[in-house]
Amino acid sequence: MPEYMLGVDIGTGSCKATILSNEGNIIATCSNKYNTHYPKRGWAEQNPQDWYQALKRSLHHIFDNTGLKKKDIVSIGIDGMMNSPVFLDQEGRILRSTIIWMDQRSEAQVKWLKKNLKNNIKFPITSTTLLSKAMWLKENQPGIWKKVWKILLPKDFIRFKLSNSFVTDFSDASATHLFDVEKLTWSDEIIGITGIDKKKLPEAVSSTEIAGRLSKGPAEELGLQEGTPIIAGCSDSASDNLTAGVIYANQCLIRLGTCGALFMLIDKLPAGQSERYYIIVHSVPDRWMIHLATPAGLAIEWFKQAFCGQDSVITNETFDARAKGIPPGSHGLIFHPYLSGEHTPREGFDLRGDFVGINHKHTNDHFFRAVLEGISFSIKECFETFEEINPQIKSIRAVGGGMKSRLWREILTNIIGKEMELPVFEDPSFGSGLLGGIGVGLFEDFEDAVKKCVQIKERVKPDKSIQIKYSEAFDLYKNVLDRLQDLLWI
Repeated sequence: MPEYMLGVDIGTGSCKATILSNEGNIIATCSNKYNTHYPKRGWAEQNPQDWYQALKRSLHHIFDNTGLKKKDIVSIGIDGMMNSPVFLDQEGRILRSTIIWMDQRSEAQVKWLKKNLKNNIKFPITSTTLLSKAMWLKENQPGIWKKVWKILLPKDFIRFKLSNSFVTDFSDASATHLFDVEKLTWSDEIIGITGIDKKKLPEAVSSTEIAGRLSKGPAEELGLQEGTPIIAGCSDSASDNLTAGVIYANQCLIRLGTCGALFMLIDKLPAGQSERYYIIVHSVPDRWMIHLATPAGLAIEWFKQAFCGQDSVITNETFDARAKGIPPGSHGLIFHPYLSGEHTPREGFDLRGDFVGINHKHTNDHFFRAVLEGISFSIKECFETFEEINPQIKSIRAVGGGMKSRLWREILTNIIGKEMELPVFEDPSFGSGLLGGIGVGLFEDFEDAVKKCVQIKERVKPDKSIQIKYSEAFDLYKNVLDRLQDLLWI
């Protein structure tokens, strides 16, 4: 009888379900989208029930179009977007729509937290985090806050729907600003200062712990077998790393999506933590992720609309064709991609994007290349921070839509100056599937799962002569940015 793993990713725009074998083969996969609502400028909300319905549609499509049987699925693993709280009352009912991670309404709470937690939190404090969102609800909708019995993350809400369990895992908890990443417990100090009732927070457990079993009702709705074990799961960031096989200290991952997410794995916490980066717990035991973020796809999409028009179809191939005829360095044209400020490694909410060094020789194509180079320079600056913490980076793996551009991955490799490996599978639902397999014993451990299932499809090596040119251009990029950061304009 087949023993397949079901991995579920509750992403920002869609739910993806992937069924894979213990050899790493994708048996079936399907995704379904849901809406994000923007009630006010800077606000972003979703209905948690939409996630469940998207999962239901995805699984029905898989089972309706394959020969799979429900007994073939022996484990369920779930990952999800971080810092997007679901507020439930004592009956398990949703009290309000979820304020998702990109929501920026909690600016006042962030200012208060920076002032009052400066000796307790060494990470960047931003509107992204669950803590600032919970504080906003507490202060602005006290009637709802009084009814809050449990606060769950998206993947935990789905597991609650499937098994009635109220837990989270260390990786998701670690990004909330309410968690001690060293002791792997909720922080009594931060909870005491902020007045968040600890009882509202779920128990935090390891990612591979079996946290529940599929209940009869959901099993019938989804077409799965009652009693199927559901492991605790992890954050989408931790699952991204597992999907790419990034499980060892000194490995790095770049994800070029809407946001450029960068991770470096460590097996020991830095002696002096910094506000320039986040530290998130990995799904792998005794591993942490130094996390930095920089604009990527956001800057690309802005450029396409602003320079090419909203109705233009600009693919990766189109972008490459326009940019490849321009030499490295774009004849001195520099692009800084900070269209909505920056959090790490530079904290500057008022920092803005720009093109600098324009002269009469520059053509439209120069701007295409400068955009790719500017985003890559911002990623290089993140890697300088990584190398300050640990200069012994062993490998870099890269995933995401940006990596589908051959030219961009060559530019990025030459700017960073290190070989990059591109995994075959990229979606975090693959990693959450592996987690389920580890949790039920289909694999001996994480190393066994990665060895059997993670494959590399391409290796991109830097060109030393181009590296030298980019090294000079990068110095100019930083010097200009340092001066511009001293100026304030909106």
